[in-house]
Amino acid sequence: MDRMVAGLFVVLITLIAVSPAAGQIDDLFNPNPNLKPAKKKSPFWDAMQVRAAVEPSEAKRGQAVTFKMTLIPAPGYHTYPTTQPSGSINESAVNSFHDFGNKDSVVWVGPLQEPPAERIPHGDKFQMEYRQETTFTRTFVVRPDAKPGKVEITVKADILVCDDKGCLPPEEVSFTAPLTILEESVPVDPKYTAEVEAAMRDQGRPQLPPLVGDPQPGVKQPVPQVLEPENKGVRAEMPATTQELEAFYQALLTQLVRPTSETVAQNDGLWPFILAGIFWGLVSLATPCVFPMIPITVTFFLKQAEKENHRPLTLALVYSGTIIIVLTIAAMLLLSALRAASVNPVTNILLGILFIFFALSLFGLFEIELSSRWQLGFFLMFFSMLFGIIAYESRDSWLPSPWWQAVIGGIALFDLAALGYLIFSKQHVNLAAVTSARQEQGGIAGTVFMALTFTIISFACVAPFLGAFGGTTAHHTLTVWHRLFGGLAFSTTFAAPFFLLALFPSLLKKLPKSGSWMNSVKVVMGFLELAAAFKFLRQGELVLTPVPQLFTFDLVLGLWIGICLLAALYLLNFYRLPHDTPAEHLSVPRLILASAFLGLGFYLLPALFSVNEDGTRQKPAGATYAWLNSFLLPDPVEARLPWTGNLQAALERARRDRRLVFVDFTGETCTNCKINEESVFPRYDIDQALRQFELVQLYTDKVPNKYYPPQILASLGSGVARQRADAKVNLEFQRAAFGTEQLPLYVILEPLADGKVAVRGIYSEGKINDEAAFARFLRQPLTRGNQLASR
Repeated sequence: MDRMVAGLFVVLITLIAVSPAAGQIDDLFNPNPNLKPAKKKSPFWDAMQVRAAVEPSEAKRGQAVTFKMTLIPAPGYHTYPTTQPSGSINESAVNSFHDFGNKDSVVWVGPLQEPPAERIPHGDKFQMEYRQETTFTRTFVVRPDAKPGKVEITVKADILVCDDKGCLPPEEVSFTAPLTILEESVPVDPKYTAEVEAAMRDQGRPQLPPLVGDPQPGVKQPVPQVLEPENKGVRAEMPATTQELEAFYQALLTQLVRPTSETVAQNDGLWPFILAGIFWGLVSLATPCVFPMIPITVTFFLKQAEKENHRPLTLALVYSGTIIIVLTIAAMLLLSALRAASVNPVTNILLGILFIFFALSLFGLFEIELSSRWQLGFFLMFFSMLFGIIAYESRDSWLPSPWWQAVIGGIALFDLAALGYLIFSKQHVNLAAVTSARQEQGGIAGTVFMALTFTIISFACVAPFLGAFGGTTAHHTLTVWHRLFGGLAFSTTFAAPFFLLALFPSLLKKLPKSGSWMNSVKVVMGFLELAAAFKFLRQGELVLTPVPQLFTFDLVLGLWIGICLLAALYLLNFYRLPHDTPAEHLSVPRLILASAFLGLGFYLLPALFSVNEDGTRQKPAGATYAWLNSFLLPDPVEARLPWTGNLQAALERARRDRRLVFVDFTGETCTNCKINEESVFPRYDIDQALRQFELVQLYTDKVPNKYYPPQILASLGSGVARQRADAKVNLEFQRAAFGTEQLPLYVILEPLADGKVAVRGIYSEGKINDEAAFARFLRQPLTRGNQLASR
């Protein structure tokens, strides 16, 4: 008890110490308070100083003001202008000023001004660089209707800094300087009048008052309009109805020019999929429902060995083969049907409840027994609802054949009938007993029933991991070979150890005896399944509601951190559960695993805290956090790129401006999509390439509210029926146009002069592992696009 109190005290002190992190961490990593503290942790801030100022610092309404942004490279470093001339060694080595903010108080006028850069030779070529202190300037006009008082003027830019050996990753810098807006007003300088009037008119503001001496026109003031929020990197322009969206896609399918094989970046992923099946098969072997079956299996085959004409190899093959066949069929069915169920919120909520059920059992609250009427009823209800959802979602014939739909519907009806029989019948039902009673006859028939008994008893623990394996395919289009070989990989890996035990029963003597370590395994697995449950519950609410209110990212991340700390304290013997036995000492494996849980919990803890008033989160470095962050489906942030959800509008702009269209088929619940969008798209060369396209995101599970104009959102209310209907139309278009449901899928389109649309490239890697290949995929069609624009 004393150790438990001491451990909780240590955790409490740590949490208290970190709680004021919003202020203290800012001071620790923020040498320049005008910049985002999280950014100062990178090496960029050792190589570059950043300053910002406004001149004058006090201005009247209508007055023009100069905003100065100064970059001071450290000795040995240099930075770049906003453009490089043709013929330079690297035309993409530029700085990008992309967000001039505070449009409620000021109007930015004229272009950005930058001093002449120094021409630096690099072999036969050259590069334009700044090796000394450099100041960029731009003018803004204080809005005539601005509120007097102090405001912060902010400009965001992607700054690249290099030395003679190489470059640091581009850094997003916020240039911020204070401005005091006075009560007095002055006429706007005539050379800025048109820009100021246009800015105010576009935002539904009253036009400028006339200059002194101008005639009073008496023009009626325009009525303010409801527009999309400012400073959002999206265009809210979805069609008025789902029917309009569907009609556009039907017309586009007749105009689409399919790509040749050379333009498609293929990646069938069969071998990685098989390896995933092997991994999940191995994980399933560690479940506490499986280990107790080992001595039962060995006892059965020892008895068979005592009989005459014993055929150990034949019986071992029959035993393991039966397990493989049953699990392969289950895996193929799940892999074929999971895509339909994965986007349904009820499925995710059911899976969350199922994982909580398993976790409570592993904690020792109850034992999973198929002889229990209420437990059997729970499983029947769960699977009847699951297969009912699959049958409903597959009504548009997305499954491989109508035969599969009939099988799924039949399973759902059978489960419902069995549930009704269980409720209204007073007879005792025990599925395991039905099969195990046939074992005593021995031979091949008895071996088959022994394998069925094993499969049924272990299914309670194996099913979640089989579902997890299926979850890895929810955003992929699988061929029959994927389903067959993936299911075989899972079931064969799971059955292989039992083939050896059936062939050589004496191997049981070399296995570790069950004891307190088995209870520890069960509890740790319970923590892991509880963490998975919260993820599924968040995913269900994310699709079910416009914005999650219960299982928010903050709550689920906090629960995960708590689970890590509780698991660590359990492994360190600070507390015990009812079925545990006292331990005299702490084993080395427990210590190592406890250290891993403790380290993971503290590693994730800073992500709960913001680093500034904008709500920017701290992001622990490394691929571990990037994956976990994407797995938990982070809340959307302000987009840095001008995305739209309307492909029709993007094609019209691209045809007018002679540009290409980049289409991102994505999803709210797609983990690989989140990883790419947060870790790959912001990379400097990829970001600069994407900015040369018209950018479209087509969600296939639920279209986010940010893509709808306010007048449409106002008519939708608090439901998501329209958002999910539009997403389903997007999915049907993806399937019809490109023959796949994989997420993410990246497509480059070119509007042609004759009204057709050519597919210039398809990138189907999913999670982008080869970032250089993706960058080449973006750059290759841009060469032809630039030629079109210059005609």
